Amino acid sequence: MTNLTSQFFFLREATLLKKKYAPIAVSNGCIVVDNSSAFRMDPTVPLVVPEVNPDDIKKHNGIIANPNCSTIQAVPVLKPLDDVYNINRIIYSTYQAVSGAGQKGINDLENGIMNYTHYNSLEVELEKFFHILFLITVYLILMYFYLMVIPKKKRK
Repeated sequence: MTNLTSQFFFLREATLLKKKYAPIAVSNGCIVVDNSSAFRMDPTVPLVVPEVNPDDIKKHNGIIANPNCSTIQAVPVLKPLDDVYNINRIIYSTYQAVSGAGQKGINDLENGIMNYTHYNSLEVELEKFFHILFLITVYLILMYFYLMVIPKKKRK
């Protein structure tokens, strides 16, 4: 890594390796763009969402971080709402254990649901279950946002 010719160094996995190699890349003139959790909480590293705080990219000292996959999708949608309603707090829950575990985790979830439904003599198709779960989740999020975030005087 002593003869780097790239201007950008993109990091994705292995947080421990990033902590080791990112400073080496920076010392060789690279700008490190990190997509892991390695530098997200570092106060000296800007956490950039291009649609929300693009000017923060100019504040880097060689390393730029971005939020995780759930946050980076939500913040651009929340930004215009915050501009209008001055959001004080967001409770944002994600359930990523299955997706993060890959196919093995998905298979485990499917088996768990199928075993549960079989044990309880329920005839529920997996697709219908997830569709209903998704609709309930969306409804709860919208109701929470309406009741907790939008001030009463702004509701119609």
